[in-house]
Amino acid sequence: MAKIGRNAPCPCGSGRKYKKCCGFSMKQRASDPVPSSRSIPPNTESILKRHQAVEKIRVEQQGLGKPIISTVASGHQIVAVGNTIYYGKSWKVFQDFLANYIKKVLGEEWGTKEITKPFPDRHPILKWYDSYCSFQRKNSKEDGELFSANAVGVAICYLGTAYNLYLLNHNIELQQRLIGRLKNVGNCQGAYYELIVANCLIRAGFELTLEDEADESTKHCEF
Repeated sequence: MAKIGRNAPCPCGSGRKYKKCCGFSMKQRASDPVPSSRSIPPNTESILKRHQAVEKIRVEQQGLGKPIISTVASGHQIVAVGNTIYYGKSWKVFQDFLANYIKKVLGEEWGTKEITKPFPDRHPILKWYDSYCSFQRKNSKEDGELFSANAVGVAICYLGTAYNLYLLNHNIELQQRLIGRLKNVGNCQGAYYELIVANCLIRAGFELTLEDEADESTKHCEF
């Protein structure tokens, strides 16, 4: 391509010299008037402010990790988790997705096996699940209809665990080793604690790097 002279007409058709239009330096950009043909649309500032306000609310609700990515298409609620897409037709709110997501992560076959055990012998997460279902039945008016109620501890524990699993998988990686420890009653408490720590660090804006859990030659922190 031939080099455009600084004083030549700008090829964009603005009628200005190249050095005063597309070719002007960053220093000149700050001092020269903006060409009328490149004026900022009048509603740009209001759009920017609206976006900043929405983002501020999102950060206050979700923290500084990756934003929740979801949409509705063809009557389905679609949620992206990392590079995986989940969808459900009956999901009304994000909590509906979380209640389904934890079943997928832990394994529906494992959950079905646990829930057939006598209540005292079940895994703690399945005990939370039982209480969460009772909480829903007590407060919902009709199947499929939204309702609001003061959250109880077991609902917070069950959905909180689901959210922590989602958060780790969406922002970094959800290792099968951690899932296995969470499903093991003897290791459940430690894995549950690590999920809470990951939640706090991700929402605080830290970049986490997972340690090699297969290396048992030395003790180390998780992140």
